[in-house]
Amino acid sequence: MEYLETQDEITNSIGRDLTGIKSENSMKEVFYRLRDRELLEQVPEKLGNKAAWRKTAKRRRSRK
Repeated sequence: MEYLETQDEITNSIGRDLTGIKSENSMKEVFYRLRDRELLEQVPEKLGNKAAWRKTAKRRRSRK
């Protein structure tokens, strides 16, 4: 979440680099938990191996 204070979106690869998590699936589970808490949403136009996540619309507004 700290990374998203200065960046618009985050990918699985970036998340793993930042956290030290080695498994793509484990990182995906982190993103899913953040999604379930309504902190992140998947970027709709970026799917599959290009998937990216961003703060939810409500959280993006509060940043500005």
